Amino acid sequence: MNRNLGLFAKYWEPGTVKTRLSSIGAVLASQIYFQFLQHQLTELKTVADQRTLVFSPSHRKTEFETISPGWDLQPQAEGDLGIRMSTYFMGAINRKDDRVVVIGSDTPHLTTANIEKAFEGLVNHDVVIGPSVDGGYYLIGMNRYLPELFERINWSTAEVLHQTLDRIETAGASYALLPTMTDIDEPKDLEWLFSELERTKSDPTSQRLLERLRFVSLPGKRNG
Repeated sequence: MNRNLGLFAKYWEPGTVKTRLSSIGAVLASQIYFQFLQHQLTELKTVADQRTLVFSPSHRKTEFETISPGWDLQPQAEGDLGIRMSTYFMGAINRKDDRVVVIGSDTPHLTTANIEKAFEGLVNHDVVIGPSVDGGYYLIGMNRYLPELFERINWSTAEVLHQTLDRIETAGASYALLPTMTDIDEPKDLEWLFSELERTKSDPTSQRLLERLRFVSLPGKRNG
């Protein structure tokens, strides 16, 4: 069975990524996003049989190539998030990839073990979902193409997970839920991340992410 991991990412231009972190400054927010992305590309470079960095915009391919050794590159389709994800799943499953998992760049604390659990869930379920605290999801996986999961969804709202589960049930598909996680979208989420990484810093993955974010100074965060 061929396992395919797609990581969706945007070019790290200030003002276009992590916009909800804008209160700490657009440049700093983009630098944080860049470190999140680099961390994921490094930590997940051995998971799955095929790893694809699904990037946007398409004319930034060269910049993405420089940071993604060991990853295939594919530009995102045009359209909203649903169209972009649906297009990726359709292409991967049409290529006979048996289990396909898609993640974004908002959960840098996502580990190889988390991804492996998603692939394991697809052995006995059609769909695997990783719920986010904010009502969305940080991961979605499928072992067959179900385009209706991406249609008529109110993206970037607290209704995304609920609507997606409705679509799964309407399609008569089975699903499994992974543990709920926090997307890092707002300053309070970033503060939570630092607290969580400090708590788990004996873990090598947490320690490496802390090192990447050492340049960030937030109220209540200890540097050094």
